[in-house]
Amino acid sequence: MKPFNLLRRLLQVATVLLFMMQHQLIIYNIPIIVGSLVSSKVLNIIGFVDPTAAIEKLLAYKQPIVFPTIAFLTTLVLYLVLGRVFCGWICPLDIFYSYFRNLRRSRSSSHSRIVYFSLKFYIPMFVVIFGMSIFAYIPIYTNYLNVITMFSVIINLLSQIFSPTIAIPAKIEYAIIVILLTFILDIIVSTVYPRFWCRRICITGILYGTFNKLSLLTLKINDKLCTFCGRCDEVCRTSIPIISKYIKMGKDSIRDIDCIKCFECIEVCPTNALSLSFTSLRTYKKFSLNPIYSDDFFFIYRFFRRSLQLNS
Repeated sequence: MKPFNLLRRLLQVATVLLFMMQHQLIIYNIPIIVGSLVSSKVLNIIGFVDPTAAIEKLLAYKQPIVFPTIAFLTTLVLYLVLGRVFCGWICPLDIFYSYFRNLRRSRSSSHSRIVYFSLKFYIPMFVVIFGMSIFAYIPIYTNYLNVITMFSVIINLLSQIFSPTIAIPAKIEYAIIVILLTFILDIIVSTVYPRFWCRRICITGILYGTFNKLSLLTLKINDKLCTFCGRCDEVCRTSIPIISKYIKMGKDSIRDIDCIKCFECIEVCPTNALSLSFTSLRTYKKFSLNPIYSDDFFFIYRFFRRSLQLNS
């Protein structure tokens, strides 16, 4: 197992185990991590929260909640620096996808059948989800549709291994059904469209993906070293056509909303054409003004600006 992949697996397993053991650790006054995959506190100091959940709760309850607000800002800073790391380094669903990678490899290696949506495609989805929360006074997606929430319910159930006195979660049957349906959907379409759920349905993953457009940590491209061997395309866990979409297009970094920062493309590149890089402020400013990169991100700004002009 390659170094990055080993580190990812260790972190994913350690995160699940710590959540399972959290009640027992609190008894011994060792609050390493408390909460769930949706909202948690590390060392009882630093809070993190799913941005979708924080926004939904704000809209549903019609008032700011102190912890989610602070945790939201902390999470915002983290992902502005690292990008979409949650999906590749924390989310348990990534472990499931790894066992079905052979299904992806059994299909044609061509990426032409994969449809890549612009961020503008998801605007109506966010409007519907947040709109339902406003009118129902309940964070509907977070409570009933978010697979991460369902995994948190399962982890809470498994925590009884270490703390038998913990009550069984009320939504355990519902959580299992949602997770199974997600798995079945992904298995059915995985040979044609890998990671369909997390790439095109999961609101949380899509929102994290937008941070890739701005994150300081990025995958730098040195096209002079690239031999177009295609190994990066073969190992990409989200089937990003790195060569055709980025290298041949003359881009100097990979800022794809589907990238989960697994870094396997870096590990398999025989010429070191791909590398990790932190964007300097000068380069960051240059990137933000480059139309090659900024179309998706600035569409959101143009969308709302145009809406205001039409309503004025």
